[in-house]
Amino acid sequence: MNKIGFIGAGKMATAIIKGIIDSNFCKSENILVSDVNEDALKKMQSDLKITPAKSNNDVVKNSDIIFFAVKPFVLKDVLSGVQEDFTGDKLIVSIAAGISTATIEQFTKDMPVIRVMPNTPAFVKAGMSAVCKGKFAKEEHADLVCKIMGSLGIAIKEDEKNIDVITAISGSGPAYFYYFINEFAKSGVKYGLDEKTALILAAQTALGSAKMALETNTPLDILIKNVTTPGGCTEVGNNILADKKTNEIIDEVVKGTMDKAKALG
Repeated sequence: MNKIGFIGAGKMATAIIKGIIDSNFCKSENILVSDVNEDALKKMQSDLKITPAKSNNDVVKNSDIIFFAVKPFVLKDVLSGVQEDFTGDKLIVSIAAGISTATIEQFTKDMPVIRVMPNTPAFVKAGMSAVCKGKFAKEEHADLVCKIMGSLGIAIKEDEKNIDVITAISGSGPAYFYYFINEFAKSGVKYGLDEKTALILAAQTALGSAKMALETNTPLDILIKNVTTPGGCTEVGNNILADKKTNEIIDEVVKGTMDKAKALG
C-alpha cells in the first residue's frame, strides 16, 4: 500500500485527501500531513483521521507519493527545506499554480514530478483536474495521479505547455461561473423571485446545461439552437449577448487569467 504525504493542510489538500479515503485508494492512517498551521492540522486529524507529521521532512522521508499543497510563493523554500530527503523512488505531485515541473526538478533532480491543476468543485466530487508530466515522470506516474484526482471528479492528462490556459478555464473558471449564476439569481430577485428560488433556478440550470454539454455529445451550437425558438424569448437574449460582445469579454477574462498564471512562474 502506498503511503501518501501532504505538505499543506489547506482546503484543496483536504478535498484530495477526502477523495483518496472515500475511494479506498489509501487508508487514512497511511496519509501523513504537515502544516505550519497547527489548528488546521488538528482539524484534519479530527475530521479525516490522518496522521499528523512532525515536520515537512518527516512527510518526505515516510511517504511514497508526496503532494505539495502550498502557496506558489513559498513552494521553492519548502522544496529547498526537504531537498536532502528526496530519493528517486518517490513521486512528487505539485498543485501550486504557476510553478513548472522544470522549476521543481531543480530541487528534485531526476525524480518523477507531476503537476496538477485541480479546482474547488472537487469538494463535491465534481472537480476538474489536469495532470501534467515532468521530464522524468512516466506514463504510469500520470495514470496513478489521474486515478487519485479522478476520485474527485474528472481528471485528464495534458501537456504542460497548456497548463496556463487550463488554469484560466478550469482552475479559476469556477469563480467566473459563480459570477454568472449570482447575476442571474440577482436579476431573478430584481424581477420578483425570492432569493432562495432564484438561486436554485440559476444554479440548477447551470448544472443541467453542463451535464447536457458533457453527456449528450451534442455540439454546443446545436444545444443553443435547440433552446432557441426563432422570434422567441431565448433569441432576444442571444442577440443581447452578441450585441454586448460577451464573447470578447470572456476571451479577455481567459487571457488575463492565463497571463497571470504565466507570471506566477
